[in-house]
Amino acid sequence: MNTAPVVPTGPSPGATGAPGTAKTSGVAIASLVAGVLGFCTVGLGGIAGLILGISALKKIRRSGGALRGRALAIAGLIASVCTLLLWVLAAGIGVVYYLAEEGSHKEMSQHYEVNRIRTLLSEVEAALNRYQDDFGHPPTIDEGGLRALLRKPQDPQVGSKWQGPYLREMPLDPWGHRLDYKPLPSSSAAPYRLWSSGPDGISGTPDDVSLDSSEGRRGETTPEPR
Repeated sequence: MNTAPVVPTGPSPGATGAPGTAKTSGVAIASLVAGVLGFCTVGLGGIAGLILGISALKKIRRSGGALRGRALAIAGLIASVCTLLLWVLAAGIGVVYYLAEEGSHKEMSQHYEVNRIRTLLSEVEAALNRYQDDFGHPPTIDEGGLRALLRKPQDPQVGSKWQGPYLREMPLDPWGHRLDYKPLPSSSAAPYRLWSSGPDGISGTPDDVSLDSSEGRRGETTPEPR
């Protein structure tokens, strides 16, 4: 009596990718996890998620069906890209905010320094005016300029008029520069010029600081054009 041959029901020895044996790609899962964690790792997880997602798609394609998880890999790629874009956007906003704050701080600081130098100019101008009241003229260059406000002349006849010191120390502007002072001829509208050369320390440039000559002071505090 003949018997029918037994047909094996399992997969053939060389077969791969049968639906029942496909495994989920661990790299695809790692890609999705890294992409999600990128939100709290300053984008580093997003970079890892991109690399893992691309690697997972390649492995799944080459597996011939033995690996699954293409959707997970794509989701990981999307999450990673979104993470990186959000961090780039956040960095851009941070840079813009920093530059705006820096500009505002610089402007406020400059305004504060200008107010300080205007106060100093007023104090020096008052000292010059007291000197002029005692001597009949502001300090000349031969008399030492602003230094004449600090030290008594050696000539006894001239020194008898000196009621100083008119200043406690040689005035420096907030940027560490000496004030600019220039006596003017008697035919001038004002007896002298007094100003600060500003942050750059160069007289005659736009950042020079002086008092408004319209305030009715004796000294002309507008720098002479170069």
